[in-house]
Amino acid sequence: MIKHILSTFVLFVIWQGTYGQVSAPYLSMSLEAKDNRAYWQPMHKMPAGNFTLEWLKSGDILVSYNRNEAPTKYLKETNFSSKDLQKLDKKISGFSLKGIYLDPEQPPEFYYVIYFNPKMKNSILLELHAVLGHVVSATYYSDKKINPFQNRIYSTLK
Repeated sequence: MIKHILSTFVLFVIWQGTYGQVSAPYLSMSLEAKDNRAYWQPMHKMPAGNFTLEWLKSGDILVSYNRNEAPTKYLKETNFSSKDLQKLDKKISGFSLKGIYLDPEQPPEFYYVIYFNPKMKNSILLELHAVLGHVVSATYYSDKKINPFQNRIYSTLK
């Protein structure tokens, strides 16, 4: 009984501190081909459980790539000049730029640029940039087996 009350309280506290959550069982990654261009692999189910992302009231996010690892807190970064921000697409295939985040496990010049579509609440695009504007990798997570970014070819991957 006490365990049930405690777990309910913990869930309530977590819920109170978040604005929303993405929970996606499928992913597709943009991988480099021989011609130095990156093409998307087919959408496939994540074997170790859903990718989840929670927006926190602080602006930061909690990200978990599978059920076997603890979430990582990515910090929202806002310290960019308008010239830096011009390097980013504001909209891609109906998705809008949601924010730029620092991963505490990556070097400080690496940023996650996140695109979100409120009409597709369990779908999200994460681009990893090495210096803002230079995409290193892109991953699309969704609850559907369709990738709206399938025709987007990244040429800056190295």
